Amino acid sequence: MSLSILAAAPLNRGAEALYEKLARWLHPLETSGRHPDDIVVPDHGEQIAIFGMGRVGLSTYKFPDGRYPGRGIAFDRDPNAVERHREQTRNVVLADATDADFWNQVKTRAHPFELVVLAMPKHSVNLHAA
Repeated sequence: MSLSILAAAPLNRGAEALYEKLARWLHPLETSGRHPDDIVVPDHGEQIAIFGMGRVGLSTYKFPDGRYPGRGIAFDRDPNAVERHREQTRNVVLADATDADFWNQVKTRAHPFELVVLAMPKHSVNLHAA
């Protein structure tokens, strides 16, 4: 088992980059329709997107929401955090900013984001999303 973990570690580290290289050939092999686990990016005219709803993300979310209500949307990868924010009537969606398929959906929105704020706790994740 230890050997399999050692063998898989380098592949896991570069999985997203490998997927991006192979996506052009993999997409035609996909079945039609949407998988139940696929994230649907809402498009209700939101123009401000915030990724990460920790302290920085929440503060960032509150500023435009106070001035421009209904124009902001936030994304977080923690289902518990998403649920807590939704209970506070915040427009927060479960999503992973490092997922290439997620960004492909974002690119096809009828109303593109005018401002994207990357407020995730790990700088490397923010760089990857950028």
